[in-house]
Amino acid sequence: MSGWVIVHDHPYYAVTDAQGVFTIADVPPGDYEVQFWHETLGESAQKVTVRANEEAKVSLVMTKK
Repeated sequence: MSGWVIVHDHPYYAVTDAQGVFTIADVPPGDYEVQFWHETLGESAQKVTVRANEEAKVSLVMTKK
């Protein structure tokens, strides 16, 4: 058995579904860095701009190193 605890000072996070898709609702407009983490694939980050009344999309492929 294993477990992880990740602590952040904001409510914006998601866990992907079986297809790796996620949604984070009600993010205020602005520029952000989305951080991705996987138990065996490691970490990655990507910048995204959220605009008012628009959907922001991020696409990432993580592979074994």
